[in-house]
Formats: sequence, C-alpha cells, structure tokens
Amino acid sequence: MEKVGVSSTCDKTTITWSVPESCSPITQMELQCKDRNGKFHSLPSIVGTYSSWTVDNKHFKKAPFSLDAEDNIVCHIRNYSKFGLSPYSVDSDSTVFGKCAKTVVLADEKKPTKCQWSCRQNGCGGLCNGIWWADTRSYWGNVYA
Repeated sequence: MEKVGVSSTCDKTTITWSVPESCSPITQMELQCKDRNGKFHSLPSIVGTYSSWTVDNKHFKKAPFSLDAEDNIVCHIRNYSKFGLSPYSVDSDSTVFGKCAKTVVLADEKKPTKCQWSCRQNGCGGLCNGIWWADTRSYWGNVYA
C-alpha cells in the first residue's frame, strides 16, 4: 500500500490514502496513528473503501493518543478482505498536529487617536495626537516642554 497522507489544522486532522486494487472486495480498513510516545493505536474501523477521514482533534488529545498542539502525528493503514489482512502501508510523513495560526496585532505608536468628546472640553491635552507630551499647543505639552 502507498504512504498515507496527513494534514492537520487547529481543529481537525485529515488522513488520506489510496485504496489498493484487490481481486477480492475490501470490507474494512484499519487506521492507526502514533501516540505521544511513538506507539501506534487503532482508530475505529473504516467500513468499505473510503479514501479519507477527517477526525476532530479532540479525539487525538485524549487517551490513548494524548497529543498536544505542535506534537507530531504519524499514521498508517491496512485493509481486510476475504483473504485476510494486508500489511500496513508505509508510515506517513511526520506532520505537526493541531497547528493553529497565531494572530499578533501590533499597535502603531505614531497613529493619532481620536479625541473623545469628554477630552475635548479640556483641550484634550494633546493626548488625541498620540504623543501628549510633545504637543506644545496644549497645557500638558507646555508643562513638559
């Protein structure tokens, strides 16, 4: 059997494989993935000849897998027919499990802030320009100048 493909996002892991040609119908497939310590464990049997399975990552975070985000996940598969079990496929490439995109928002220090109504009554103190201590048009700008 060909190597299994594995892709993982923040929420789901998708495992894909090629269903081999067989002179006897394939009745089910056994998919196994490694736990955190490198030992293979079976997932529930796959009936028929599906070629992919998407699993919620919550399943892999629990025993027996106990994977954490950024751990590696490796899987392989074999099939059953009336002639018995096939050998396992070649192990998938090691894939980072549960990788989530991280969003970082950086504040732009030079971006002026809007002068709020409550601030306008007192001249805003230059704070609405983002650098209150450098604004010599305001009371605070004159104090620190």
